[in-house]
Amino acid sequence: MLTDRSADMLSKIHDDDPAHSQTLGVDLEIIDSKRLQMFYVTAKEGSFAAVSRSLRVTPSAVSHAIKALEEDLGCALFRRSGPHVKPTRAGIRLLPIVEDLLKRMGSMRKELAVLDGRIEQLNFGIASNLNCLLKTTVLSTFLECFPAAKVEILP
Repeated sequence: MLTDRSADMLSKIHDDDPAHSQTLGVDLEIIDSKRLQMFYVTAKEGSFAAVSRSLRVTPSAVSHAIKALEEDLGCALFRRSGPHVKPTRAGIRLLPIVEDLLKRMGSMRKELAVLDGRIEQLNFGIASNLNCLLKTTVLSTFLECFPAAKVEILP
């Protein structure tokens, strides 16, 4: 539920006046999570070609996504040098923020999957000296509750 103050702040954000539509110099448009992911992987990999292999997209798609993100944020995120890229000061400052955002988005998706009765994967270890019947019972009970679960038993 919005308080009067929150509603006032939102109206200022969405006001047509450019002074109100920006905060800290960043236009408050929705930032595409795919662009953030490409930024993060690019910063880690150091080249658009490596990112394209990792994310299974074309190098051109990576380049366009990074350029669009830079335009959204109003600053250069990478210095381009042939096939390699290095984060600018802005890119270096943005990296831990994006890493945190991507982790939170992943956590959000997992939480929603749990609420929806879906689970992506569960990894767990079972002591080798545990009774085989007990292992089977625990595992079968879990799979009855979460039939779509992908289970991997770690040594």
